[in-house]
Amino acid sequence: LQYWASVFNTLSIISNRETPNHRDHLSMPECFDILTTAGNYSNARMSMPSLQLEFKYDPGCMIAFSGRIVRHGVHAVQGDRIAWAWYMRDSVHIYAGVVRPVPCLGSRGELYLPCSGFPAYVITRNLCSP
Repeated sequence: LQYWASVFNTLSIISNRETPNHRDHLSMPECFDILTTAGNYSNARMSMPSLQLEFKYDPGCMIAFSGRIVRHGVHAVQGDRIAWAWYMRDSVHIYAGVVRPVPCLGSRGELYLPCSGFPAYVITRNLCSP
């Protein structure tokens, strides 16, 4: 591809599906995945049992985390839900012949994630209700 409009190289769209707890073994552990949900539904919960966390996963919610490192899942919902999952895969870098992004340190020693441009502590702040 000559042009790609996202820093992420893979997108999955999930519609009206319960997702059992899992880890994404093909995702890059250095990169955070960005999950966004929308629709007309209620009672959605995102669980991260390895961190002993569970979040309300209301329409418009975005969550960023490493799907390779953190076990996660979404419970069944009542209504219509669609989710976008943006993430990175090495196989796409290899196929496209591009260099794999690597984490770097900022001028004050803060860790910047290769897929975001933001310090890690900024991205880990959850925008959804606990």
